[in-house]
Amino acid sequence: VIPTYAWDFGDGGSSTNPNTTHSYVSGGVKNTRLIVNVDGCRDTAVKQVSISNARTVTFTKVYNTDSTSYVFTASDPNFARFEWNFGDGSNRTSTIPSVTNVFPLAGKYTVTLFAIDSNGCSATFSEEVTVHKTVGVKNSTLESRVSFNVYPNPFTGSTNIAFELSSNEVVAVQVYDLLGRKVYEEPARTLSSGKHIININESKFNASSSAYMIRLNLGGEVISRQIIKE
Repeated sequence: VIPTYAWDFGDGGSSTNPNTTHSYVSGGVKNTRLIVNVDGCRDTAVKQVSISNARTVTFTKVYNTDSTSYVFTASDPNFARFEWNFGDGSNRTSTIPSVTNVFPLAGKYTVTLFAIDSNGCSATFSEEVTVHKTVGVKNSTLESRVSFNVYPNPFTGSTNIAFELSSNEVVAVQVYDLLGRKVYEEPARTLSSGKHIININESKFNASSSAYMIRLNLGGEVISRQIIKE
């Protein structure tokens, strides 16, 4: 004798398979019922199941008009993990809802947020952003005066800023974290023409991050480079 099965999932859905799955379109408490019939003998099992409402997420974005960075903030901070794809080849995973990304070139990028809660439920949101500037030289005349490099990059512990001046310049260095906060600064001073190397040690930073933006300021003009921590 082959038994028959009748499932009632409490939302109008049903099945006759002995082993089955069911997707609910809304959350709440559902009264599920299974009736097994073996040659006219019936047995019934009833169980309440609690279904969570589907999680949703969006994000806000704030563009830094003085650079190529956006600050992105997830609409719901109560997810356990936030996975960001910035559309520029870079990705970042964080447990906090806000993150800053510096885009390498002007253009349009599709930014995607994949948020996961402590139960493994997830939500996804994508939006296009526009970057109006390019990381690096603020204007073409600056490049003709300065040869600028940061090494090693990625770095561990410390990195070097190497540059060559074609004339005397007032030089300052600022370091920013991914949230746009200034974490370190070399005070402005006048340097002579020629080659210079400034060592930057992360132990002197007042905040820690997985990446930083170094800005070399020469008389009010700026060259920027992103550095990654290993």
